[in-house]
Amino acid sequence: MKHHLWFDECDYLSDNYWHCSFVFAKSKDEVENKLEKLREYQFPELREELAPMIYWDDEYDDMEVTDDITLK
Repeated sequence: MKHHLWFDECDYLSDNYWHCSFVFAKSKDEVENKLEKLREYQFPELREELAPMIYWDDEYDDMEVTDDITLK
């Protein structure tokens, strides 16, 4: 889970934005590699190349899931 301050013309200083990225892997090394790649992106979002993955942000109640949900 990562917290981002988010400002635009409608925000107040106390407004914020949360997102959660859930990555799945068969080994500790694989999950560490996926998390390292995830941290390289400036903006959080669903990343098909990190499949299987689930992404959620606090703007909507829905979770996004990658198309490929199998562990290889």
